[in-house]
Amino acid sequence: MISISAIARPCVRHFSAQRPRPSSRTERAVVTACLVSGVVLPFVPPAMASSRQRKSGNPSSKG
Repeated sequence: MISISAIARPCVRHFSAQRPRPSSRTERAVVTACLVSGVVLPFVPPAMASSRQRKSGNPSSKG
């Protein structure tokens, strides 16, 4: 009977021995844009709301 480690070991070795694919300039640009938008976009609506409050002169605004 073949153990699971005997099957998995060559697969893990093969996977770890492979070099990562060379990334293109376009691929890097897309990944960077996704990361930046994922970090920046959650802060846009609260910033717009606080800006609107300051412009309207609400007494409840902090500033």
